[in-house]
Amino acid sequence: MEPMTLRKCLSSFQQRFYRHTGEDAQARKLFAEFVGVSGSATSKWLRGGVLPAGDKRWRVVMFFQLLGYQVTEYLAWNDVYRQAAGMLAHKLVTAEELADTFGFSGKDAVGSMNKVFYGKKNHSQKKFQELEQFVSEGSERLSTAEVAFETRFAHLRYVDMSDEVEPDEIKSDSSSEAGQFLQTGLFMQMTPEDAAAQLALLVQLALPYAQFLNSEACTPEHRDLLRELAGRNGIFRLNNQLTPLCGERMRKQMEG
Repeated sequence: MEPMTLRKCLSSFQQRFYRHTGEDAQARKLFAEFVGVSGSATSKWLRGGVLPAGDKRWRVVMFFQLLGYQVTEYLAWNDVYRQAAGMLAHKLVTAEELADTFGFSGKDAVGSMNKVFYGKKNHSQKKFQELEQFVSEGSERLSTAEVAFETRFAHLRYVDMSDEVEPDEIKSDSSSEAGQFLQTGLFMQMTPEDAAAQLALLVQLALPYAQFLNSEACTPEHRDLLRELAGRNGIFRLNNQLTPLCGERMRKQMEG
């Protein structure tokens, strides 16, 4: 997937949910609620008139990143700033509290923090280490919040259709295990109960490997190797299919 600026992400969301229908109106409402602003504010952003400012901007960046976009502003941050922005977006910390952790105080503390996110202000090594410790202590709460987000917003998730592999493309690749599996016809004969049992087993088998690859014992190069071996956008496409399965019943209850 190609990275997109925040303005392009807003434009994409507007194109996807512009209709005056209940579903599209609900999507725009959920966007406004997550960021913590009125519907009129998000309407201005979506129409392309202005971009979000201040700490609201980082909440919007995280909203689209969590929906599956590759936001250029997010990609420019290191892991510590990404986690800090995530804690802010999920309301695990206020902008003022986070600015204090960044090492800023006074009336313009939040403004100074925003400049760091913009890349327009330097962050001392000592304060960066303190921020790193702060986000590390909040990592478990952040993970819980992200899972809740995936459950609630799964139906809004962005999928770049240019990255999708057509079924015929998979079937024609007889050298791949997926292609061989589909060609046997066993997949089409499988019952939903069998599919659920098989997928549950695969998830249980895959989880320890995923946790290990996400640990400090592995480097970004190791994770790149996984993506390479999994095939073109394999991890991303698997995530798109698993996300709606995280909590369909819970999501319906939230929407109801």
